[in-house]
This record gives sequence, structure tokens and C-alpha cells, in this order.
Amino acid sequence: MPKTNFKPEVNAFAFANSWKFDKQEPDQVRDIFAKAVNSALVLLAGPFWGGILAGLGLGRVLTDWVTRATVIPYGLCGGMAFAALDYYKKGLPIPRGTGPWDQPTRATPQGAELRTYLWKRLLNSLEDNVATVLYWMAVLHRVPKMWPFRGGSPWLLARSKEHWIELKRHLDAGEPWPIALVGTTQDPTSNHQVLAYGYDDPRDGTGTIYVYDMNSPGFCPPDSLGATEQTIAIDLRGEGLVATESCPNEARGPLQGLFCEVYHPMQPPYLV
Repeated sequence: MPKTNFKPEVNAFAFANSWKFDKQEPDQVRDIFAKAVNSALVLLAGPFWGGILAGLGLGRVLTDWVTRATVIPYGLCGGMAFAALDYYKKGLPIPRGTGPWDQPTRATPQGAELRTYLWKRLLNSLEDNVATVLYWMAVLHRVPKMWPFRGGSPWLLARSKEHWIELKRHLDAGEPWPIALVGTTQDPTSNHQVLAYGYDDPRDGTGTIYVYDMNSPGFCPPDSLGATEQTIAIDLRGEGLVATESCPNEARGPLQGLFCEVYHPMQPPYLV
């Protein structure tokens, strides 16, 4: 059971991913998604040459998804994953809070500094990874499975297998790593980011990923205080990814693909 030294009960935030956004924050998130559309189309043009993209109208589809995105329920999952990893890598004590509903606010200097840092890291996580999320969503929902396209859920499964190998390399090296979870939703802001810190691999095409899931930090369902490790059990043996999550995400829908995110460490504020 390879695990890093990251322990959610020590190195992760105790508060849940439940936030109030100010008036400007949803617009910032939507702008990042809108700017990522062209980058997603460039990624799509690699395996699915440009003529297909035009014929399928993928640029219009992606723009429509972003325009209709709910945004506000997105929360700060990427910011919390990146910030928790920042504190862990720098060896600093993390300002965990006292429990699920102890989110930092801007009402105090320390709360404001942490809330601002989490927001900054959310934007970093989106700027570096949203284009890939849109790319995978487009392939899942709009690129046919049959030859010569070979898109859909089998394509996401093949890419997830590659990232499963990459994730295990990170974890074997003692590095927790943020991963993006892409579901069946057509709202890009309903997808999710978590921090993987361990895995089991019986080498039969299945596996288990141990994750810090800020939607359920040590408790599941949200109204229960029975602390448990959060896991994603994956089955890579079929035509599409099959996953069983300890805390499934209804808004995102069943997990269809996962990838190791682009992550660059930053210096977090010392607040303890």
C-alpha cells in the first residue's frame, strides 16, 4: 500500500469546500474558462485534426458550455488542493481550522490572508488545467467512438491509464499530487480537483487512490463526523473507466477520466 507521508488529518484543511463568493470572483472564474477554449481547441486538433473540429462545431460547443456554467458551486477545490500541497512541501504547519464549517473569512487579518491565498491558488489551478478539462469533455461528449474518430469514453480511459502510471510515479517518489476528475457533466465548473497521497495497485487492471477530498474532509456524508480516508476505486479493464468513490459527486456525475494536473509550488503564508 504505497502512501506518502501526507496525512489528511494533519496536512489538509479541516474545513469543507463551502464558500461565499464576492461579486467579482465568479466573473474571474468564467473568464479563465472562456480564455481556455482556444487552448482546448489546439489540444483537440492534435489527435482529431482541424477538419473534424470544424465539422463537429466544437468551438461553439465549448463556448456554450462555459457561457452556461454555474460557476458559484465550483468552490475552491483546486485552491485547497494546491495550498495543502504547498504547506506540505514547505514543511509548514497548515492553518486547518477547527472543523468542517470553520472556513476562513475576510473578517479577520489571518482569515483574509488565508482566504486570499486559497483564491489565488484556485486561479493558478484553473489557468494551468482548465484547457485539458475542456479538451476531455469535448472528446467525451462530442467526438464519436467509432473509427476514424475513436473518441468518447474509450479515449478518456486510455488517457486515464497513462495518467494512472504517472500518478503512481509521483506517489512512489513520496510526492502527493493534485488530480482532476472529469465526470459526465456538461458544466465544466462541476468537475473536481483533489489531492492524491497514496494508492493500492493489485496489478489486475484495478486500483485504489487515496485522496484528500475537500468536499468531504475526513467525513462522509457531510453531516457525519465519522472520520474515514477518502478513496477512489478505479477499474480500467473495460471500454470506459468505472469508478467507485467514497464520496461521489452528484453534480459532476460518474467519473469518466482523471489526469495529473500541472502544479507549481508556491510559498504559503505562515498563519499558525
